[in-house]
Amino acid sequence: MMNEAKVKVVQEEEAKVTKRPKSRHTKEIHIMATKPQEATQKKTSTAVHANRNHLYARSYAKEGFMVLPCWPDSKKPLTPNGFSDATKDLKIIDYWWARCPQANVAIQTRDLLVLDVDCKNGIDGFKTIKALEKRFGKLPETKTQSTPSGGRHYIYKTRNIIVPSSINCPGDGLDIRAYSGYILAEPSTIDGKLYVMDKTEISEAPIWLVNLIYKNSAIQTEDIYHPKTDAPFSSLLFDY
Repeated sequence: MMNEAKVKVVQEEEAKVTKRPKSRHTKEIHIMATKPQEATQKKTSTAVHANRNHLYARSYAKEGFMVLPCWPDSKKPLTPNGFSDATKDLKIIDYWWARCPQANVAIQTRDLLVLDVDCKNGIDGFKTIKALEKRFGKLPETKTQSTPSGGRHYIYKTRNIIVPSSINCPGDGLDIRAYSGYILAEPSTIDGKLYVMDKTEISEAPIWLVNLIYKNSAIQTEDIYHPKTDAPFSSLLFDY
C-alpha cells in the first residue's frame, strides 16, 4: 500500500491534469488529432482510461464501423480531416480517447445510408416519412437511433452503391448521411442530451428511397456505377 507521501504526490498530479488551463488542453487535443499514426508506430506515454465513450468507440470498431472522435458535446470532429480520419484501428482509437476521454463518438457513413429525421424549426420529419411510406411502402425495419432533438436515425446498408449525403432530401425534415458523411452515435451528447441506439440488425435500404435521393440531388445518376457489376446505377432506378 502507498504511504501518505506517495498518496499526496498522486493527488497533486491528478489535480494538475484536471485543473489544466483550457487553452493548453485544446492545443494538446489538436496535437493528438494531427498525429494518430503514432499510436500504431510506438506506445504512447498517455495512459488509456477506458471510460464509457472510449468503450463504445472500441465496440463500434469491432462491429466494423469506422470511428472518429468529436469535441465533447459537439458534432465538430477533433481530427483535421474530419470523417476521412475515421478508423477501425483500436490502437488509434485508444490513442484518441486517451487524449480526450470525453470526446463524442462518431461513425463514418461512407458505406451506409442514414435517414436523419428531424423535428425542429416547425418541421416534423416524421410526417414526411408517413407521406413517403403511403406512396412507396413501409420502410424496412432496421437499426435506429434516437437523437437529442427528438428525431431519429434510420441506419441502412447500401448494396455497395454510392449514395450522396444531402439536406432536406428526399423531403422536408429529412437529411441523408451517407458517402462523405458521419453521424454521432451513442453515448454522445448534444446540450447534455444523449443519443440512444437500439440493437436491431441493419437492413438494406429500399431502392425507392435510394431512387428518391438521386432524383432530388445534383448528382447525375448516369455517372454513378455499381462496383460489383460496373453497371450504370441508373439501371437500378425506378421511374416514379
